[in-house]
Amino acid sequence: DEGLYIQLDVALLLPTDEEELVPAMKVPILLNGDVDFPLLMTKLKSLGYPLESSFAYYFSKDLALYVSCGHDPLPKFYHIPKTEYDESCTLRLKFKTGLRSEYCDNTKAESGSKAQKRTKERKIGFIIEKVSLWRKLYNGIPDHTGKTVRYSLEEAANLVGVSKKSLDDYLSQLRKGRKFGFDFNKNKDEKVGTLRTFVKDKASTRGYKDNY
Repeated sequence: DEGLYIQLDVALLLPTDEEELVPAMKVPILLNGDVDFPLLMTKLKSLGYPLESSFAYYFSKDLALYVSCGHDPLPKFYHIPKTEYDESCTLRLKFKTGLRSEYCDNTKAESGSKAQKRTKERKIGFIIEKVSLWRKLYNGIPDHTGKTVRYSLEEAANLVGVSKKSLDDYLSQLRKGRKFGFDFNKNKDEKVGTLRTFVKDKASTRGYKDNY
């Protein structure tokens, strides 16, 4: 095959909830070592795994949670960082079907009539993923030739599917949460309001005058 590859053990959690290990698989990578997730998913489907129209995730050691990468077919800019397999030489992937979104992300509802209910409040794990991808697109990602492609903050927000105004707000809340010692791993399935309340309470008790 043309292109760059590395041999990794790939642990799969399939849409059927079956677990399977693909040992020493030739995994497609970019010049910087990141895994080409869309191409990897194509290879897995060619091996007979039932991944059509599924939602794809990879396990992040840093976040200690599965990071959502979207719906099959995956956007070309979704890459798995080299740091996720560097030490263990193993990738952990999860695939789900029959879901619109695990995090109730429905941005179209926000632009509907006033009579429509507001979009359900997003979960902390969701905003971590979206903000991370937003900043990654802004800072630049390599294409298949290794050339770095950069997007403006507005363009990156459009690709992520969340408004720039919301992403700015989420980034601010995440930074303040880290500053005050918020346990993101423990609360990743909680709504964003939990983080906002934590930040406001900590800011109040510590006498901060900023607008939290």
